[in-house]
Amino acid sequence: MRFFSTSYLIFSLGLSSTISVHAAPYPTPTRNLETTNGHTLSSRRISKTSTKSGSSVGVFEDTSWLLSHFSDEEMLTREDKQVFSSELKGLTLGSPLSHADNGAYNRGIWSVKAYEGYEGKASDLLLKVMPDHTLRKGRDKSNNLIFGEVKALKQVGDLVAAGVINDPDQNAREKSTEKDHPPAQKKVKLEPSMLPVVIIKKKPGENLEHSAVYKGANEAEKETMKVEVKKMMCDEAARIAVEKHILHGDVHLGNGLVTLKGKTPLSVYLIDWGRAYAVSHDVTRSTVHEYCLEVLAHSSTESDL
Repeated sequence: MRFFSTSYLIFSLGLSSTISVHAAPYPTPTRNLETTNGHTLSSRRISKTSTKSGSSVGVFEDTSWLLSHFSDEEMLTREDKQVFSSELKGLTLGSPLSHADNGAYNRGIWSVKAYEGYEGKASDLLLKVMPDHTLRKGRDKSNNLIFGEVKALKQVGDLVAAGVINDPDQNAREKSTEKDHPPAQKKVKLEPSMLPVVIIKKKPGENLEHSAVYKGANEAEKETMKVEVKKMMCDEAARIAVEKHILHGDVHLGNGLVTLKGKTPLSVYLIDWGRAYAVSHDVTRSTVHEYCLEVLAHSSTESDL
């Protein structure tokens, strides 16, 4: 399935590849915001509800510090919508990461062997093929979601470049298609496809639940590790919210890369900024941390955008 046609990219998105992010506060949206575990965020109150473990989510009398989703139309400038209007040049990819390292809503992550537009080591980069939500959200909303993700990546400092490239998995898709055709048809040639991608900075660590240490732990040890990592993820989310005025809205274990010493988590980095919210400049770190622990971090699975 093609996400963009080249002609649609040029017509709809324009000819500039400039990425622009504004750090000023944005107007509070009039609608409610949906959280990872299905809670609805009101600018006035979040009621107590039960979680799977039987604990209750706390009451937040005021969440007016939570502003617009980064993919909301009012957040996106013309420049934001032009980020996939140019083809990335001077790029050589390595191997695709395993499925265990991929999120549910992207279409592949690749190592980078070389990129002329980056002064550091190419091995410190990853390329992500952006998700296609068209069937569930429609084309305009799907496009805005990935425009918003690029804007969020730029704001947190993880973005190196955005653009389009030829489908890096074209050969694999053609071989797969050949299996569905009669033996007499020796070769199936699919129409070339240009896909929207981002080049991002690689983060250290690994997914906790995929780590050998976690898999080898007993149930009590696993639970302790999960609780500690979620606290660390919320601390990181709160730090970024206060320093960069953006909240990671999908805090679950799959969106954190953790470094362990034995069974003790030492550090954690947040990844996958497909769900992100602007926050007011006067919000405190303790407020965001509490909100994250009580609302965002109860889910252990990836959200539906």
